[in-house]
Amino acid sequence: MKKQQKLTADQSQEAFNYLMKGDHQLIVYGVLKRLNITKNHSQYDDLVQEGWLAFIKAYYQYPKPKRTKAHLNYIYQGVKWQLINYLNRVTNQSKHIDISDDEHDPLNFMPDPTTEDDYYPEMDFLYYLYQHCDQNERKYIRGVYDDLSVLEMAYKYQVARKTVYSWRRRVMSKAKRLYKY
Repeated sequence: MKKQQKLTADQSQEAFNYLMKGDHQLIVYGVLKRLNITKNHSQYDDLVQEGWLAFIKAYYQYPKPKRTKAHLNYIYQGVKWQLINYLNRVTNQSKHIDISDDEHDPLNFMPDPTTEDDYYPEMDFLYYLYQHCDQNERKYIRGVYDDLSVLEMAYKYQVARKTVYSWRRRVMSKAKRLYKY
């Protein structure tokens, strides 16, 4: 794999001037249109900026004489691939972010463990759920009962946070399924 050189300020300025000259900006807008990204898209402005940066990068990566039709085709493909990579990166990052709010946690009804005198009907369901869970899902339930965060559970059980979120999803799924009965 060829090591990429960092562009100098003069090179970047030359590429940017070429982008702004004539109708070369239409390359970026054409790629966005091809990817079905309209002005109503929440990240449209960010994607335009990313497209311009990709244009500048692709401008100097072309190995043959510049400013030909083949050069513009090369830039178009470079911008397209950069924007696809950017969109994939943003999508993957958003998949890994799991906002843990009490509203969606199946165990948010757990009573305060310090009060032993009161009877809570929710404890029957929790016991029933606990019996239907595997060893790892029980670790998650115990962690919630001990008021541990996902990060603390991951540290305690020597696993990744993603694993704890997986346990949580499975417990939620079982809780929803069992609650119907």
